[in-house]
Amino acid sequence: MPNSLLSKFNGLIEKHSNPSETLRNFQITLGITMLILHFGSVSIFNAQMSHPVFSDNTLISNSFFNSILYISKYLIIPTSCLIIYRGGFYISIILFLLHSFLSYFDYNLVSESWNFNSHLIYFCFISILYERYKNDNSLDRDKKLSLLISSCLIIIGLIYFQAFLAKLLNSGIKWYLTGETIHYYILESGTQFGKFLAQHSIFKTFSGLATLLFEGSVIFLILSYRCRFYIGIIGIFFHLMIWTTMGISFWHLWIFFPVLLLNFKFRKYDEQLTN
Repeated sequence: MPNSLLSKFNGLIEKHSNPSETLRNFQITLGITMLILHFGSVSIFNAQMSHPVFSDNTLISNSFFNSILYISKYLIIPTSCLIIYRGGFYISIILFLLHSFLSYFDYNLVSESWNFNSHLIYFCFISILYERYKNDNSLDRDKKLSLLISSCLIIIGLIYFQAFLAKLLNSGIKWYLTGETIHYYILESGTQFGKFLAQHSIFKTFSGLATLLFEGSVIFLILSYRCRFYIGIIGIFFHLMIWTTMGISFWHLWIFFPVLLLNFKFRKYDEQLTN
C-alpha cells in the first residue's frame, strides 16, 4: 500500500513540464511580491511603524534594534531586485534571512495584526533549493525540481484547507450553508459593490457555498494535472470577488497562481532561462 501511494505521488510530480523554467518564473514572482510587500504603498511594515502600539514598545525604542530593522527593510529591496534579475544561491539565502527576520518582527510586535504571509518564508526556502538543484547533472534533476513545485502547491492547498477546517470546527457547517458571516461583514465593512450584491438573498447563499466548495476541495485537486489550470482560474476569480465585495486582498498568495497553475511565463526572461 505505501509503495502504491508513493508511485501515485511520483506520477503527479512528473507532470510538471520544464520545471526549471517554472521555478525561475516562480522566483521572479517571489521577488516582485517582496518588493510590493516591503516597499510599496501596501507595505505592512510601514503601516505597523505608525501603529500606536509602538509608542510604548521598549524594543522598537532601542536605537540599535531600530537601526537593524531599517537596514533589513531597505536591504531587502535590492535583494529582491537581484532575485528578479538573475536569482542566485546566496542571494536567495539573504532574501530568506531578511524576510524571516522582518516576519518575526511582524508577528511579535503587532499581535493585533493578522499574520498571513507565512507561506512566503517557505517560498523563499524553495528559491534556495531551486538554486541548489537547477544545475544538477543527475538524471533525476527534473524530478527534484518538480517535487519543489508540488510542495508549493501542497502549501497553497493546506492554507485553504486550514481556513476550511477553522470555519467548520468553530462555527459548524452552517457558516457555509447560510452565508450569514460573509453577509454581515459586507454590510458592515464591505465595498459599495459588495453592499449592492448583499441586497440579494441568492448572493448570500452563493457566497457561502462557493467558499465551501473552493476551500474544501483545493487540497485534493491542486496536484492533479487536469484540474490545476481550472483551480488557478477559479482561485483568481474567487479572490477578486473577495476583494471587490469585502475589500480583503490575499494578493501575496494568488499572485503565484499564474506561474504555478496557469503556466504563465515572463517572456523577456525566456532567452536568459535557456542559456
